[in-house]
Amino acid sequence: MLIRKIYRYFLLAVIALFMVGSGCAEMLNNSPHSVTPPVTNEEDVLPIVKQYGENDTSIIVSAGGQFEIKLEDNPSTGYTWQDIIFDKSMLELVSEESEAFPGPPAPGRPFWHKYIYKALKAGATQLQMTYKRPWETASEYHKTITYNITIE
Repeated sequence: MLIRKIYRYFLLAVIALFMVGSGCAEMLNNSPHSVTPPVTNEEDVLPIVKQYGENDTSIIVSAGGQFEIKLEDNPSTGYTWQDIIFDKSMLELVSEESEAFPGPPAPGRPFWHKYIYKALKAGATQLQMTYKRPWETASEYHKTITYNITIE
């Protein structure tokens, strides 16, 4: 009888953990930190010229054009792209959003983080971002990417 009771509580605990995990994953998908500005008219929407990833550190874009940087991050482990540094007279962050990897929700599943930038004027500039946990000052797992951007 005691074993049956323990089994029932264990089963209830497993179901509760699954439900909480599913809810947390859904909360990350609908994160209030996702920034997507409203579109007022079709003239405000420029096509994305090209998508860049972690290994594409040279970007060439026309003045007035847009480009997207798509990077993997894992907010459930604390690792996100932070300390994003760029010249606001050369680039404008148009939108930023996270997208879950395909598949069922699972704890520790990584996300795609997408940043869309608009090139404001001709010239050369850099964009730098660091993948880290916000509470760590230094770690062997920190990764910094510098994009060299040429605006024509």
